[in-house]
Amino acid sequence: MVLISAIIAVTIVSCKNTAVEPQRQTTTAAAVTEKPTEKPKKQPNSVSVGTPMLTIGIGENADLQAHYDGSQPAEDATYSSDRAGVVTIDEAAGRVTGKVEGGAVVTVKSANNKTAHCFVTVKKAPTKVSFPVDKLNMLAGEQTTLTLIPAEGEGFSAVTLTSSDSGVVSIAANGLVTAGKAGTATVTGTTFNGQKATCTVTGTRLAVPVGAKGTGRQPRQPVRTERRRQVDQGQIQRQHRLDVQQGVRRDHKLFAVQHPDPARDGGRPAL
Repeated sequence: MVLISAIIAVTIVSCKNTAVEPQRQTTTAAAVTEKPTEKPKKQPNSVSVGTPMLTIGIGENADLQAHYDGSQPAEDATYSSDRAGVVTIDEAAGRVTGKVEGGAVVTVKSANNKTAHCFVTVKKAPTKVSFPVDKLNMLAGEQTTLTLIPAEGEGFSAVTLTSSDSGVVSIAANGLVTAGKAGTATVTGTTFNGQKATCTVTGTRLAVPVGAKGTGRQPRQPVRTERRRQVDQGQIQRQHRLDVQQGVRRDHKLFAVQHPDPARDGGRPAL
């Protein structure tokens, strides 16, 4: 009996010694990371487009080149056309497309309601184009522009110019043609739908009198008749550009008369 009591006592003491204390719960404060304060986006003071008047052909795409404050691309601007059946807009690219003949006012608007307008005239896609002249003589270093002319009632915006020999005639990104070394090159103008015209350009150097090398004498000036021809060609091209501009303005005025819309005309730029 005594032995059994001793065993029970030892067992109770062992259980007390081996009892597991309840696990203490510990909490760790989560690290809080503060986001940097974003600066408010600067609102533009003005909105502008590449040109207030644009002529394109049916099926042609053209970028409006909208900017804030003259230089910053208007990436978040919204676009609208008062005649979506005539001119559609790709807002993501700021690009207009001519659908049918007619005219539409495209409005570009910023988030703070600054606006700019572009009057877009859509004409038939070109079926035939030409340069004012088929042949052109240029002196080394001389520069000019070659304007592609559409047929009556047709139109386009962009033209790609290429030269068969860039050493004789080089063409800048803005379409400026520059004569280089003596020789002959063909300048080809291509519209958006593949219509082409060519102009043969002959580059010549300034004539130098015999014995002038090393004597310090200045090169002889080109013959007056040759220079007169260059002046005449320049006048022809300038007159053509004026005729094109006047024709576009005449088309815009005629469209406004034939399609009166007081609600739209209130926001249309003056012609």
